[in-house]
Amino acid sequence: MLQPLTPLLADFRARFPSLDGPVHTRQDACGFCGSKESALLSKADYWDLAEVNLVRCKSCGLSQLDPMFSPEVTEKGCVALYRFQQAGETERSRRRGLYRSFRRGVAFGVSLKLKGVNPKTVLEVGAGDAYFIKGLQYVFPHIQVTVLDLVEEILSAMKSQHGFNTICCALEDLDSEKAGRFDLVVARDILEHVSAPRTVLKKLVDVIEPHGHLFFITPNGWQDAWQMYSRWQSDQTRSELLINHVNYFDAPALRTQLEKFGLQIQDWYIYDLKTFWRGAGWRMIEKHKSRPSTKRSADAVLNQTGRLTSTFEKANVKPVPSSYHWRMARPLWMFYCWFKHSAFVRVGPEARVGEEIYCFAKKK
Repeated sequence: MLQPLTPLLADFRARFPSLDGPVHTRQDACGFCGSKESALLSKADYWDLAEVNLVRCKSCGLSQLDPMFSPEVTEKGCVALYRFQQAGETERSRRRGLYRSFRRGVAFGVSLKLKGVNPKTVLEVGAGDAYFIKGLQYVFPHIQVTVLDLVEEILSAMKSQHGFNTICCALEDLDSEKAGRFDLVVARDILEHVSAPRTVLKKLVDVIEPHGHLFFITPNGWQDAWQMYSRWQSDQTRSELLINHVNYFDAPALRTQLEKFGLQIQDWYIYDLKTFWRGAGWRMIEKHKSRPSTKRSADAVLNQTGRLTSTFEKANVKPVPSSYHWRMARPLWMFYCWFKHSAFVRVGPEARVGEEIYCFAKKK
């Protein structure tokens, strides 16, 4: 861990332009602080389903799409993207992706053991293929797993493949009384997708048992938003947006909100600096700009691709090597996954560099 890198990289980043633009009055209030005062960063098209602006709140620094998508548009875009990605993969590459997700789940499970955390009930929101949580279950074989998603097609695939309990709803609509309580809530790459992030964070905290934990990763807004920002700044061209990333967080404001909800931050850092070294977030070069919009048809993708359940079934031919289940080999495999997928170079989010904000927090 090289936390001394933080002030050096913060000083470096301060020498380059920040995300800013002309004053813009947004249609929807900020999902974090409720303000309508913002700066216009970019314009984009979400498939052929919606035209949006990317704006940055003047009060809390949250970069957000405006106006927000309707639930129907979000669901259609999510399914279209998932199918579009699967259609571009071979069965072999798909299995490798599942195996990689599984290893990362194992690595996370080992990190929990090293902290003395032993969850018994786990909720993962936006679980995707659910192989991450399958990896966590490898380390903790007796955990009870529930997965939540907005898209019934994705949940059906996960239930069919893994047998997990499922909750189908938007996170904004989560009923904490009906959902129950969990020792651990996992929200990997999900906060950037929700229309009301402050509301969602409060709901996630509500379903955590006292002294339970929240784990999430979310893109660092200074790098991800840069793609659309630099495209617009260079030639005033609308960006193509296929993934429904609607939030890009300012890390200090995000941490303040977490602490207001009664969370004690235990791990808080940025990792994965590869694209930053190549100029992402501070150089306006073509390879770091988003693709110009073509208003790609979501309906055309849905009509030309198969349902996700069949995609999972085709790929699910022993994605995890059988040697993982040899009793004597389990400690070696767990060490291998932890070493391969743990972030040993960590930078404080205040440096405004890197790709993902990593947070592990305990409910007081």
